[in-house]
Amino acid sequence: MSKESLKRRFPSLFRTPFKVTSFPDDTYNCVAWAMHDNTNWWEPHGQAYWPIVDRDDSFTGYLKMFEAVGFERCSTGDPEEGYEKIAVFADQDGGFSHVARHKQLKFWTSKCGQADDISHHLESLEGDLYGQVKVFMKRRTQ
Repeated sequence: MSKESLKRRFPSLFRTPFKVTSFPDDTYNCVAWAMHDNTNWWEPHGQAYWPIVDRDDSFTGYLKMFEAVGFERCSTGDPEEGYEKIAVFADQDGGFSHVARHKQLKFWTSKCGQADDISHHLESLEGDLYGQVKVFMKRRTQ
């Protein structure tokens, strides 16, 4: 997907720096990308990979899955020594819509559906398509 196509889907990308970091790939999605996995599509439906028995596709179901793989809730997305962080988005109806992983300083990394991976400011993906960040989570890296 071109930068212009991404900007049409996410108008806030016009106001913040971002970089396309991969080509489109339908092998993995945002959840897999946030979990450092670019070989599986993670979702609680059908034959997709899901690391827990409970295949609940609610926002709470996704939070339970992130907890099962070692994440815990935290108050901010600010960098914290010894932890990696994710930001979990909810759409206007409160359902899970996206997850981004902290990359460095003010930058996060996301897989945009079947499209590209991008490096971006967190607020640049908030809006009609993905909604808002509702929960920050962290997992120990050491």
